[in-house]
Amino acid sequence: MEQLVDMDSEIFFLINQKLAFPLLDKAMLLFSNPVFWAFFWGVIFIYAAASRNWRLVEFCLLTAIAISITDAISFQFLKPLVGRYRPCYQFVESVRLVAESCGGNLSFPSNHAGNAMTFAVTHLLFFGFKKTSALVLAVPLLVGISRVYLGVHFPGDVLGGYLVGGVVGLFSFYAFSLSIHFLSMKISKIRTK
Repeated sequence: MEQLVDMDSEIFFLINQKLAFPLLDKAMLLFSNPVFWAFFWGVIFIYAAASRNWRLVEFCLLTAIAISITDAISFQFLKPLVGRYRPCYQFVESVRLVAESCGGNLSFPSNHAGNAMTFAVTHLLFFGFKKTSALVLAVPLLVGISRVYLGVHFPGDVLGGYLVGGVVGLFSFYAFSLSIHFLSMKISKIRTK
């Protein structure tokens, strides 16, 4: 276990310090900015509702619920259970902290990475694999790398977030699909009466 922790720290410092570049700082801050993602989702939801694209509205609602579940599991349950401190608290003197603050004390799993993976999994399951799938998968990759680059998460935290987000996205999609199927059957029974 100690070897994994050491390797996690080595990879962290490689990304956090060796890849440092001023223009990259701004991009990584953007990828980790919740206001950016809230605006992004707001625009998509407004477009979907205004154009009456109900399938896209369903996707937005499913994703919002799934991300809320991922965030709650990670923040309320797993972070206190694991109790791992962020690198910016463990290595105060040697971490290149790009973000304005280090954030909360606890690090594992990364909520940002988990939420981004939840989006990717629900998107891929909801719409299927298409030409845009690479772009969809780039979202969690960029968000995860940004968390390490900014100095607020270890790579292992990001991988843990991916795992939580992937599982929650998978279960949320199938629960949603079963619910829609069940409702459709109920509605068709009501219509035939």
